[in-house]
Amino acid sequence: MFQSLLKSGVFRACFAAALLLVFVLPAHAQLTSLYGRVHDQAGAVIPGVSVTLTSATGTERTDVTNEVGVYRFLQLQPGKYTIKAERQGFKSAVSENLDLLVDTPATLDLKL
Repeated sequence: MFQSLLKSGVFRACFAAALLLVFVLPAHAQLTSLYGRVHDQAGAVIPGVSVTLTSATGTERTDVTNEVGVYRFLQLQPGKYTIKAERQGFKSAVSENLDLLVDTPATLDLKL
């Protein structure tokens, strides 16, 4: 009986699925994200701000705040980052040593 079970297509399919779960899913990239809003000193949101995120390895990504002052960076590698927000007519805002963790979306509001 056991040998006939081993030869069956159902067993082979289940075994292949189990192997897939064991070896492929852990290899799935473990990513994170960062969101935030940029305000002025009075608390009003600022659209059109250039926000640059720089990793510890020097990789840069840039986003521009939308009409409600929101920026977002998706699918980031976990690690240490520096973020800088700039817009003409405002003093820049910089935050260093921002530690982004696996599967833990972070929020950081910035004030220019």
